[in-house]
Amino acid sequence: MLGDDSVEAVELGDEIYRSIRMSPLEVRSLLADLDTRARSAIIGSHPKREHARLEYRVYDILVAIRYPGQTPARYLVTSRNLSAGGMSFLHGGFLHAGTACFVLLTDIEGEHVRVVGTVRSCRHVSKSLHEVGVEFRQKLDPRRFCGDGGRLTSNDPDLLEMALPTLSGQAMLISEDAALRRSVTARLTATGMTATGVESIGAAADKIKQVGFDVLLFDSATRGADAGSAGPLREAGYEGPIVCVSESVEGGLAMSPEVAAVLYRPVRADLLIAAVAGLLAEFGGTMSDRPMRSLLGGRRAMAESIDRFVEAAREAGPDLVEAFECRRLDRVGEICAMLRRDGGQTGFAVIGEAARRALAHLGEETEEEGGEDEREASVRFLAGLCERVRPGVDAGASGASESRSPAADEAA
Repeated sequence: MLGDDSVEAVELGDEIYRSIRMSPLEVRSLLADLDTRARSAIIGSHPKREHARLEYRVYDILVAIRYPGQTPARYLVTSRNLSAGGMSFLHGGFLHAGTACFVLLTDIEGEHVRVVGTVRSCRHVSKSLHEVGVEFRQKLDPRRFCGDGGRLTSNDPDLLEMALPTLSGQAMLISEDAALRRSVTARLTATGMTATGVESIGAAADKIKQVGFDVLLFDSATRGADAGSAGPLREAGYEGPIVCVSESVEGGLAMSPEVAAVLYRPVRADLLIAAVAGLLAEFGGTMSDRPMRSLLGGRRAMAESIDRFVEAAREAGPDLVEAFECRRLDRVGEICAMLRRDGGQTGFAVIGEAARRALAHLGEETEEEGGEDEREASVRFLAGLCERVRPGVDAGASGASESRSPAADEAA
């Protein structure tokens, strides 16, 4: 178990996960059912509490938990009750008593208050859903936070005013504005997507080589952002739509032909979610559904090499999984080495990078908790990429090659 000091040092990051997949209406119904059950319990079955509990219903409170040996995990949870000494919230998993955490509360004036606590109880509600009881390290006045007790509220009121669609896939926001990153990633996470944020174009390109993103949002105020900023992202292997977040439609990134949609500040939750949902549908679902073609597909001199790699990669995907499941790690390493070498040379940079990461995990010791899971995840991710490769010309590569002469193609 980690002490409070280690948790207190955790900063609010960009990777935030919606703890439970329930709409505000479903949450209201569940909380009402829990209250009914509590009122019908036999009087005297519970010891008298030190602090009176007030109803505190907030749909999206941030809780950060640092599990032993792992990086901090950050969740959006729904609270139930609050007292001077602690609180309870709904969480989509089990937490051990004694686990240290911090909670980011929002008072009735809109001010954020960070509270360090320790898990004291975790009871099963249904399926993977649990009600977690947390004891605070320092006392607080619950009336500062509860306001009109019993009413389900939100740190993002827009989310309670709309019917949230159920989405899937990976999204990333490039922005130097930490508040914008937190807002956008939390709103997309509420729909079921996995969302992350980075501060720079370079960091985004590195992420793209590791993850198959379905939607990319780009803040036009980011340093270096202009009409040509999509180039490094496409070169890194990103194939999907780009959404520009901008103060104005005039000039710069917002006018780039690479931009599929523009959202204006302040970003409204309904417009953000509608734009992402529409682009996912327009571009044919998530990345796992789409074919992957070489970025060098427009070069005729590369056609034979690309075709050979596509055939080899599509055979390698199932072989990777089978070899890993049979614990033939030497064979897994051979396949990864081939994909790393040939993927980079034939315009499949994403596969080359994924193979490099899988090789790195194969070479690591796995005594630490979660090490074997990361190894398996990296291999299965690589195998999934191999299943998507196809021969033919990538749209971006095709457009870029139209002005090339046959002689230039042969020289390439």
